Amino acid sequence: MKTIIPLILLCSIFSFAQPACNTLGRIIVIDYDRTNSSWRNQNASFICSNSNPEACLGTNCCTNLLYIDIENVNQNQKVYEWLNTNQSLICFDDSYSYIEKCHYVNPSTNNYSDLLNSLNNEVIKKNFFGYTYDELRNLIPDFDTYKYDRYIVLKQNINKEVELNLEQFSENNSNFSVPFIRSIAKKIGLQPSDYRNCFLKFIYFVTSGKTETYLMVTFDGKEYIYDFSGEPSTGI
Repeated sequence: MKTIIPLILLCSIFSFAQPACNTLGRIIVIDYDRTNSSWRNQNASFICSNSNPEACLGTNCCTNLLYIDIENVNQNQKVYEWLNTNQSLICFDDSYSYIEKCHYVNPSTNNYSDLLNSLNNEVIKKNFFGYTYDELRNLIPDFDTYKYDRYIVLKQNINKEVELNLEQFSENNSNFSVPFIRSIAKKIGLQPSDYRNCFLKFIYFVTSGKTETYLMVTFDGKEYIYDFSGEPSTGI
């Protein structure tokens, strides 16, 4: 049975009550049992209490959970560096709901229809890289277990063509983490038999001198739009 570390226990560890997690869903779940007292003390300012936890999306769910407020991490250090350093402690199946939520562009967002039209125009102009989920899984070694060592990056080559690479995180790139891609599959309920029927378009375009990068996912007659791993959740 899953256990969320009680607030009273956290108080005994850190000598003060933990603040509530941010309401934006920018959270990573850590396996308490993989940490030690030194790590918990060092990261005490990032640990938060979550009164409305998301469901675990998978079978590798952790039992004792610690919630990390990525907003607080972002105020103190580079999020992608923290994720890389602590990736072995992350409960990914417990984190997928939060990871997906960090990037999801809700249809209720202002100017959503304008964004959708712009993205579809870029697709018509072929300013995208398209894969089925199955193809992307086969392009990236250890896709199902890959963490935060490298990121999917979109770049324009000398011929203005969009290329997709796997590189270390750079603040100058539009970065998509592999766990983020997996989180989409988990959230929309992809089964192995669906992998060839789920289409991902990495769309790259420049508007008003600013680079915009989005991911459009199409599955079962529905479209889902996501942004890249940028501020304030850089690296997730």
